[in-house]
Amino acid sequence: MAAIRKIDKDSILDAAYNLVRKEGLGSLSARKLAKAASCSTQPIYENFNDMGMIIELTNKRVQEYMDSLKKNLKGREYADYIKKGIAVYEFANDERMLFRHFVMGDSADRELFTNEQSVEMLMETEGYDEDKAKIIDKKVNDHILGNAFLLNSDYIQFDENYLKEELEEYLQFVKANIAK
Repeated sequence: MAAIRKIDKDSILDAAYNLVRKEGLGSLSARKLAKAASCSTQPIYENFNDMGMIIELTNKRVQEYMDSLKKNLKGREYADYIKKGIAVYEFANDERMLFRHFVMGDSADRELFTNEQSVEMLMETEGYDEDKAKIIDKKVNDHILGNAFLLNSDYIQFDENYLKEELEEYLQFVKANIAK
């Protein structure tokens, strides 16, 4: 006889998080979670009083992930548009449902991918005044976000080399058309 696998709180929460990543925040139900955790609903209700607690804890974990991503994208390393672009493209491609919720949905965080250090870098290294650096920054960020939408909806495929080259060409085009 095979050993009975004990389903604990952590494994249920991991299954809930992975379900949300795959199917979205609205996908959490006891039956779907049980299927994702490869168990019946019994261990879910043995470990949690109701689905509300699971939803709350899963939302907290998702928010922690997003806060970490946001913090990283605002760091000096991601002031470089190519590095930021690839990180955003990877997020849009790998975390499709989270991208849709946090970037495309009603609760969209429009500031998620802005990095004030990018403007400072344009001013310091390229010699643009603040107003022109902000124009370049907005145009490039909009371009990155547009490509991320296309990736997320499978209109284009993730090809890191192509996306780096395309973004570099766009950045050079924008810089060439904004006089210093």
